[in-house]
Amino acid sequence: MPTSVEKVEATVLVVLAGTIDGRAALEFDRKMAQQLESGSRLFVVDFSSVQLITSAGLRVLLMLRKRAGAEGGLVLCGLSE
Repeated sequence: MPTSVEKVEATVLVVLAGTIDGRAALEFDRKMAQQLESGSRLFVVDFSSVQLITSAGLRVLLMLRKRAGAEGGLVLCGLSE
C-alpha cells in the first residue's frame, strides 16, 4: 500500500511498504487514479521497503503506465532481486 504520495514539481513520488496484495492494490490503484485525474503523468515508485508484490499490485503498475499515456512515464526504483 502506498505509504506516501508526494508531488515534486511535475513528478509524483510514491513510496510503497510491506506487502502489496489484493487489498493494498485497490488502495494503490485509487490513489494513482486520483493523481491521474489531477493531471499527473510522471511517476516514480520506490519499492525499497516492499517485501512482496502480488499480481494485483503488478496490474496496478501496468495500468498506471498505460493510463499515463505517451507523454507519461513510470520509473521503478529500490527493487530487490
